[in-house]
Amino acid sequence: MPECDQLLSVALPGSWELISRIDVTDAGALRVDPALGADPLALLIYDRSGHFAAQFMKRDRSSRVVVDAPVAGANNSRAQGGVRRLFRDLCGR
Repeated sequence: MPECDQLLSVALPGSWELISRIDVTDAGALRVDPALGADPLALLIYDRSGHFAAQFMKRDRSSRVVVDAPVAGANNSRAQGGVRRLFRDLCGR
């Protein structure tokens, strides 16, 4: 884990809007998140104390059928209803 003064939360404090998101598998294949789609909306927030928060939302939520992520990820987050929220202390406190 990087030292707290080397984290993005220190280098880029503030609120940021996601421009694009590209997920790839270990083999390099494009992976589209079934719960959020290929181009989700997102707001990322970093503070100088090492805290991080993010909220992702599926851009097109007009469909009545919403695919939820089947299991929680390693960070214990899971997309539900086309929305995923993350909150972390990146310094491990």
